[in-house]
Amino acid sequence: MSTRLAFLALLLLVAPVSSRAQRITGTVLRGDPAVAAVGVLVEVRSSARPTGAAPQQAPVARAPQRALTDSRGVFRVTLATGADSVFIRVLRPGFRPHVVPAMRVSDAAARPLRITLGEQPITIAAVQVRESRICGPRSESDAWSLWESARTVLQSIELTERDTTIRIWTVEFQGEATEQGTVQVRDSTIKHISNIPPLPPAYYDSLYKFGYIRRNADTTVYYAPNATVLADDYFIDNYCFRVASKDSTPKGSIGVRFEPMRNPRVTDIAGTFWLDAETYLLQRIEFDYVNAPATHRMPGTGGDVLFTKLPSGHWILSEWSTRMARSVLTREPPRRTVRVQNGSTFQNRGRPIAASYPLRWSKDLWARSQVVYRVQQDETTLQYDASADSIARRIIKRTP
Repeated sequence: MSTRLAFLALLLLVAPVSSRAQRITGTVLRGDPAVAAVGVLVEVRSSARPTGAAPQQAPVARAPQRALTDSRGVFRVTLATGADSVFIRVLRPGFRPHVVPAMRVSDAAARPLRITLGEQPITIAAVQVRESRICGPRSESDAWSLWESARTVLQSIELTERDTTIRIWTVEFQGEATEQGTVQVRDSTIKHISNIPPLPPAYYDSLYKFGYIRRNADTTVYYAPNATVLADDYFIDNYCFRVASKDSTPKGSIGVRFEPMRNPRVTDIAGTFWLDAETYLLQRIEFDYVNAPATHRMPGTGGDVLFTKLPSGHWILSEWSTRMARSVLTREPPRRTVRVQNGSTFQNRGRPIAASYPLRWSKDLWARSQVVYRVQQDETTLQYDASADSIARRIIKRTP
């Protein structure tokens, strides 16, 4: 009896320690002499054996945890309970990932880590040689290296949008659009974008299942991809990437084309990630709708997304615009049916039926757009773009 009680007491002492979540902290440095690497993305992957697994069973990888380094280059990540091994990568746009050798979680959590980055930029020579089409993750591909640089920006934007110390003010406007992307403003509203929790996975799953253009009764809804959609593993596994041809690339840029791996059964997207040709920093994304409904197929439908890096090291989605086919609401004429019963003729007038559809031969495009004109962290202004502010003021003046 005494042995049994002692064993139970030992469990009570040990169990809380082994089941407690582990916190990993560290500092990322760069250069010589070493200085803090501000605003870089730290990705921490952990693995653990399932409960009751045999000792020889391989550990199961868990979803990665990500964090941005602060103004001192410090990051903090909390791992779920049960993790035994940890793998760390430091990601910077324009540079190859810096990989930290695998270590046990207990060793990583015992003291703050110190990571010094090596300078391994993406080389343009390799990109100019290869222009093959890559489907799925292929780390040795040049197209994939450029895409990883773009994806690092997208993942950083996700974390910025969850940062409760950052406030973003935008102006949203609508109007008539051209195929070239310009918009003649018809309506606008000033809108404060607060930090909201990320949408549930089911929301993004619906894009893959039901498409980016959907018709419901008399309403047609156009969806546009955000940073979360484009950085998701599903996007990687189901799209092909290739370096854009030189004849279609603007001066000073380099592009990564993306398109669905298979012919889509619902409306999908295809487009280009445009990066700076020297720094490989993501500048903008252009996309078109693929396999749109027949009445929505017209030149110019699609969208643009622009990105900006703030002085603090944060990345934001600074501007976006979506162009769609203009819809027209119509009512069908009353239905008239003729029935014959017992030799007599009866006439029955049906009720009008509402319907909505784009004009089949219309060339009109309608756009919805948004511009960031102010960003603050606490009470410090991080960005105040004069050109964006002038656009915002011009639009605000036209608000009723």
